[in-house]
Amino acid sequence: MVKRLFSRLFTSRTEIFHKALEYERNRGAIIEISADEQWFVALTGKTLEELNEGGLIMLILFQKQSSSQVASIKTIYDSDKKELVICDFLSNVEDRGFGSILLRNVIELGKQFDCKTITGKLSSVDYDHFDKLKHLYEKFNFEVNISGESGTIIRRLV
Repeated sequence: MVKRLFSRLFTSRTEIFHKALEYERNRGAIIEISADEQWFVALTGKTLEELNEGGLIMLILFQKQSSSQVASIKTIYDSDKKELVICDFLSNVEDRGFGSILLRNVIELGKQFDCKTITGKLSSVDYDHFDKLKHLYEKFNFEVNISGESGTIIRRLV
């Protein structure tokens, strides 16, 4: 009985994942899919073509195992300054590499939009894990400056 319930639960999670994947593919919003189709990254709201003028860009990482969004990163593209600003970075799970996946995709978007820089601020809300954030950003060649309970990040693309 338990095995059958687990099987149904797994099947339904898989179905949810594949429906979400199909929906995002049809919208043209898929940015990256893992080779084994265990997760995908998608744009929310607008497509890449619609974003050329600037505005809010949000990437979500949807995981098959949990059949839900497990991480997201919100940025603002300033087309006049040619700058991408990271506003918010959220993850429901740690130490799984999802932050790296999203950050890699943000850098690629910055390059696609011919951005000069990607910037952001470290919030005092995240003070207790600045060490992890510093490691993550430095891994992707960001300059990280921390002062007390806040900080800034910048990566030059040009």
